[in-house]
Amino acid sequence: MSFAPPPLLLTFGCLFACGIACSAAAQDQAKPAEHVTGTGGTFLRYSSKQVSVDLTPAEQATFQQARDQRYDSAEPGAVLDAVAVALAQQGYAVTGIDRDFRLVEAHHDELLVSKRREVLRGVLKARLKAQLPGRPDHQSTEAMIAVKPDGQGVLVRSRFIATVWDSNGDARTRIVGDAKVYRDFYAAVGTRLR
Repeated sequence: MSFAPPPLLLTFGCLFACGIACSAAAQDQAKPAEHVTGTGGTFLRYSSKQVSVDLTPAEQATFQQARDQRYDSAEPGAVLDAVAVALAQQGYAVTGIDRDFRLVEAHHDELLVSKRREVLRGVLKARLKAQLPGRPDHQSTEAMIAVKPDGQGVLVRSRFIATVWDSNGDARTRIVGDAKVYRDFYAAVGTRLR
């Protein structure tokens, strides 16, 4: 005597399997591509790992809409100066202003955890003699701002690239795709140009 599952049970089983497959495919599409640019070792960890993360298509579209700003009736030199001041006000250290190519470069470093948590984690790692999972520890953001004369005004294009290091020394780098970062920056530049 053989057992045949009821047709309704087979239908639900097939639908459940299809739902899991579709869900996994949708999650893979939403995940940004990652490129390992440096590895810490496969079997024996001898170094930190560096990963470069692409923007998702939605983040890329947001970035491309947010990265440019036009200032009418502005001079390129005045805009370069306003960009440098705006970056400094936002906590960036301006590392270079190239007036010939109209480019401003800056960086901003920040701790993501308290000193107390850093010390506690260091003590735990020393006592346990084991590799703990990495937690975001500090971040460095690089800003590259280009200024271009455009008819009766100036076009500004910016790109902020953030690198987050974790407590194991591993790093993840990606272009900042948050439109608010760009809006806040351009608002600060606009205030300096008034």
